[in-house]
Amino acid sequence: MKKNLLIILAFLMVQITNAQTLKETKIGKAFFLSTPDYMTRVFGLNDDAKYSAGNYDLGVFTMVIQEEKANITGNDIDLATKDKYYANAYETLKESGKILGETAPKNLKIGNADAKQLEVTLELENEDVGTIKIFYVITVIETPEYLYKIYSWTSEGEKATYTNDFKKIANSFRE
Repeated sequence: MKKNLLIILAFLMVQITNAQTLKETKIGKAFFLSTPDYMTRVFGLNDDAKYSAGNYDLGVFTMVIQEEKANITGNDIDLATKDKYYANAYETLKESGKILGETAPKNLKIGNADAKQLEVTLELENEDVGTIKIFYVITVIETPEYLYKIYSWTSEGEKATYTNDFKKIANSFRE
């Protein structure tokens, strides 16, 4: 009887061990970003965002979209450089509303990575409140394996208050 019990226990242990086998899957690459104390982590701004922060009371937000270069070079459009990725992001932005003003895009270095940054004010139609004017600082960063888009935004009326913070957020990026 003891022998049968030991065989049953051994069988169950093998089954439990097999059930606990897990396969590790890599999901993106870690990156770091600093945000001001008045922002906290938020969810639901964009399904593609790997990270979002903001303050609903102040109407100020930041999100980061990360794309692996290997995944975007197989498309009909090769977007695997910061310039092409930036151009695509800019065209998408133009399609979503009317551009009221913009700065010339600036090429810069963030850490060791090449980046391109633009400030733009966009007029959007919102079902709930009508026409709204949103100010964005958009930064595209290229690392060896990834492209990142950092969008920071607020209302046009708060542009002067938050522009420097938006640039500091983008400049804090590191992998």
